[in-house]
Amino acid sequence: AVAARRHVEAARQLIATTPALKDEGPTVAYLAGYVALYTGDVATARAELARADQRDPFNLMLQAEAAEKAGDKKAAKEYWEAILTLNGHGLQHALSRPVATRKVK
Repeated sequence: AVAARRHVEAARQLIATTPALKDEGPTVAYLAGYVALYTGDVATARAELARADQRDPFNLMLQAEAAEKAGDKKAAKEYWEAILTLNGHGLQHALSRPVATRKVK
């Protein structure tokens, strides 16, 4: 967990010091949220993932999982349902859509 957090901070520093990467904030927020979620820091996960790409179904899936872990069933359901409104053929859709389908039923 400590090493993962160090990598997130290194990514933040790289973005802060590299003008060509100035638009990558949502990507680092996703990374930070992912690390926080899977290291047990649900509150940070929710805050970071909310700053990531809200049209990315995998990000929405992580937000739904974080909401579930926080006991926020209403928000989790909204994220699961939002995934099902997105149409796409990428890996993110392939991974998140079946889970969302099961969760909504």
